[in-house]
Amino acid sequence: MKFEARRMMIPLKSMIVGMFCLGAAQTAVACALGNLGESSPTEQAKPLDAVAAASNAFGFNLYQKLVGEKPEENQFMSGFSVFAALAMTAEGASGTTLDILKNTLALPEREVLHAGLSELGAALSRGDAPYALAVANAIWPEKSFHLKPEFLSVIRKVYHGESLPLNFKSDYENSRKTINAWVEKQTNQRIKNLLPEGSLTELTRMVLTNAIYFKGKWKFEFDKKLTQSQPFWLSKGNKVEAPLMYLPYKKQKLKYAQMDGFEALSLPYQGDDLSMIVLLPELDKMADLEKKLDAAQWSLISMQLHPAPVNVWLPKFKIEGGGSIKPALSSLGMASLFESADFSNMFSDPVEFKISDVFHKAFVEVNEEGTEAAAATAVVVAEKSAAMQEDPIRNFRADHPFIFMIQHNASKSILFMGKMVKPAI
Repeated sequence: MKFEARRMMIPLKSMIVGMFCLGAAQTAVACALGNLGESSPTEQAKPLDAVAAASNAFGFNLYQKLVGEKPEENQFMSGFSVFAALAMTAEGASGTTLDILKNTLALPEREVLHAGLSELGAALSRGDAPYALAVANAIWPEKSFHLKPEFLSVIRKVYHGESLPLNFKSDYENSRKTINAWVEKQTNQRIKNLLPEGSLTELTRMVLTNAIYFKGKWKFEFDKKLTQSQPFWLSKGNKVEAPLMYLPYKKQKLKYAQMDGFEALSLPYQGDDLSMIVLLPELDKMADLEKKLDAAQWSLISMQLHPAPVNVWLPKFKIEGGGSIKPALSSLGMASLFESADFSNMFSDPVEFKISDVFHKAFVEVNEEGTEAAAATAVVVAEKSAAMQEDPIRNFRADHPFIFMIQHNASKSILFMGKMVKPAI
C-alpha cells in the first residue's frame, strides 16, 4: 500500500485514518525488525494477495467484535485502516509485542508484507480514475525521543509516511489539535476530533496515522425521480419509512448470488475498480449471517457472484460514529499490550511503553449518485508511569437490515465494512 502523508487523489470520497500514540518503556526482549512475521500459508500466495487476505481476515474479526457489542445499531468501520496503522506499529515492535501484533493481524513474512503493501499502494493510486481515492501515512514522535533509523527508513520507503515531531511532554493538548487537524484534512472534514480531550498526555511518545479517502459515483446511477418513501422493516411487524432508491434492470447485468439464507449483490462504481457488495439476509436472520461471516465465507461469496439481470431497491442512508475499540482489540488478543509493550525497534530511548487506547471513527453516505466514506483510527501509546445462462430478472429489495462492504476489486481488499439496521439521512 503506497501510503503517503501527502494526499493522493483518485476521484471517490472516503477515508480511513489510523493513529498510534506511543509512550516509552523498557523492553524486556529484543527482536530484530527483520524477523517481523513468520512463515504462514498466506506467504504461498502473491504478496498482494497475502496482504489483502490478512487485512480482510482481520477486518472480519474486528467487525464481529464491534457488532457483538451493539447488535441492534448501525455500524461502519474500516478494518483496513486499523490493519494498516497496526502494521506500521509492528514495524517498531519487538519480542512478545511483535508476536502478538503479528498473530492478531495474521501478518505474512516481512518481505512479503512490504512487497504486498507496495503493490496495493500502486493499485490504489491509479491517477486517471473516475473516482477519488486518497491514502496517507504520517508518524508523530515526541520531539525529544530518538527514532531508530531502520524504523524511520521503513516508514518512509514502504509506507511513504512523513515524520512530524511534536512536543507531547509540555504541549500535548496543542499536539492533539494538530493531529486532529491533519485527520480532518485527509478525510475531507468528515472525521473531526478523532482524538478526544484527555487522550494524549505528557506521557505520550508517538502517534502513527493512516488515512484513506474515497468518493465515487455508481456505474449505474439511481434515478432520483424513482426514489420513494417506503417501509423499511426493522423486524417482523416493526417498520419505519425510508427513502428507497430504485434501479430497474435495463440490460445492465449486476453480479448477484443467491446463498443459503441471504442474497449478495455487487454494485460497481465508475471505472469498475471498486464496488459495494451488499449482503441481504432474510428478515430477522441477520444474526445467523453474522455468525458465519468470516474470510472463508467471504471467499465463497466472491466465487458465487455472477452477472444476472436484477432490479435493485436500496435505501439512501448515512452512518457516522465511533469511539474506543480497545475492548474489541483486547478480545482479539491484544489485551496485554494495553499494560506493557515492547517498541525497542521504534525508539532507542530505554523506557517502558504501553498502548493506552485505540479510537476509531467512521462516516458513510449512500445516495442516488454514489458513495462517500471516511474512517479514522487512533492508537495511543504512552510511557508507563512505571458465466451464466439467462436468468429470470431478480428482485433485490434491501428493505430490511443488511451488511455492506466497499471493495477494491483487483486486490480484493475490503476498504470499508458496515451494517445498515435503520436508515437515517
